[in-house]
Amino acid sequence: MRTQKASLKICALLMVSWALISPVVVADSTQARCVSYPVDQAAAVKSVLCQFSQRQGFVTVQLATGRRIQLAPIGDRPGNFVDQDGHPVYRQSGLGSEGLIFKLPEETLHVLWNTQTGNP
Repeated sequence: MRTQKASLKICALLMVSWALISPVVVADSTQARCVSYPVDQAAAVKSVLCQFSQRQGFVTVQLATGRRIQLAPIGDRPGNFVDQDGHPVYRQSGLGSEGLIFKLPEETLHVLWNTQTGNP
């Protein structure tokens, strides 16, 4: 009985130690407003709430419509990605502290930190 209790204590101690020393991976995630501009149009077609997440260079944008955009970094140059279908995607500048711009194959997606509706 004593050896069983001692074994349980050792197992518990090992589990707690492992939990304390194992790295914790946390994604940066925030609510945003996503505005879609089709490639052939200058005016926005859709503006919806979305969830923007980024972890170790990987980006996920979950739109309120149910659409999910997953981007994986490629190469050694920041801002170069491939989407879940293998198409190239580029992060562009232009919004400053207001958000991010992603150039997708069929659209340009603005991810705006201000979730209020209004002019994109």
